Amino acid sequence: DLMRESVFGQDHVIKPMVYSLKRAAAGLQDPNRPLGVFMIAGPPGTGKTWMAKQLAVKLFGSEEYYAELKMT
Repeated sequence: DLMRESVFGQDHVIKPMVYSLKRAAAGLQDPNRPLGVFMIAGPPGTGKTWMAKQLAVKLFGSEEYYAELKMT
């Protein structure tokens, strides 16, 4: 619900991310591995960057925790 407050029309992306994070929070994941690795791909203007920034805000409280790698 927190993600849906600021990200609209992306339920197909939000659902798997939240599921992965819930699984990690429940302790059902290997502690030596990352909570999740997500590759968000799509055409320009579809909200990929916004989604990643909002995930950083919701999890860690700031966009400062968002990192972008440009592989051009």
